[in-house]
Amino acid sequence: MDTPAGSTRGLTVGPKLWNGTTGDNQRNNVEATALASAARTATTASADLVNYNGKLVVVIVNVTVWTADSLTPAIRGKDPISGNYFQLHANFTPIAATGTYVYVVGLSALTAAAGGITAVAQAPLPRTWDVNMVHAGATTTTYSVSAITLV
Repeated sequence: MDTPAGSTRGLTVGPKLWNGTTGDNQRNNVEATALASAARTATTASADLVNYNGKLVVVIVNVTVWTADSLTPAIRGKDPISGNYFQLHANFTPIAATGTYVYVVGLSALTAAAGGITAVAQAPLPRTWDVNMVHAGATTTTYSVSAITLV
């Protein structure tokens, strides 16, 4: 946004949420690409994703090329001290075909998969988390993983 000559920008003030060190701006729903579409042959983890003030996450796995081995998403929290990851849910049913698979993890009124939702897990979503796509073999599978953190 351009500032007209001779004027200054005002300070933006809004709700802040304490994260233990500093204040984060309060956010609305946040969308992210966890893993861009690519052909993969081995277990692949996304980069760390940050949950600022979300209650749950919707993870969407879009498999466009599937050959023989299964693929299982694991939504994991990260221990802030050790950096170790921990799975937030029981193992999901492995993916064994092309299609769109939707997983919901978080504390919500949704307690069972319904409609287009593949699986639901009741667990608090930690600040730092990732998605680890576990390959059962070494055949090539092409997929993308996106995430929507909901407040």
